[in-house]
Amino acid sequence: MKALKEHHPLLYKISTLMDSQFKIFGISFGWDFILGLLPFYGNVTTTLISLFTVVYAAFHGVSAVVLFRMLLNISVDMIITAIPVLGNLGDIFWQANAKNYRIMDNYLVNSKRTIRRSIVANLAILGCYFGVIFAVFYGLYRLTVWLIHLF
Repeated sequence: MKALKEHHPLLYKISTLMDSQFKIFGISFGWDFILGLLPFYGNVTTTLISLFTVVYAAFHGVSAVVLFRMLLNISVDMIITAIPVLGNLGDIFWQANAKNYRIMDNYLVNSKRTIRRSIVANLAILGCYFGVIFAVFYGLYRLTVWLIHLF
């Protein structure tokens, strides 16, 4: 992680502040978790701060595939934190800023490998998204059919 820390110290600082500033009982967390405790505004604030990393990466010529992976990491973080209380606990384990920092660092070291890995990760996350959406709609369909048969 030296490549990114030396050339882009701002990203390192943001990643550390947001995801690993504090440590209690061996579990590291940062301001992302703390601000996420504030309903709505905390999650919006942390998402905007996380998006800064993606914009910064875009201005420095990072591949679109890698940028999309970084955006998917932020979207997973956003979805997790939308769940009251449990989402904030989940946010401790899904540290999008730290993930995006590592992705950016890996991109600086070996861009082709990072692009290949990003394609696989993007497909996996999108597959999960579509699977959940399909399951929800299918469940709603089955519920509707069951309610119609009641009358």
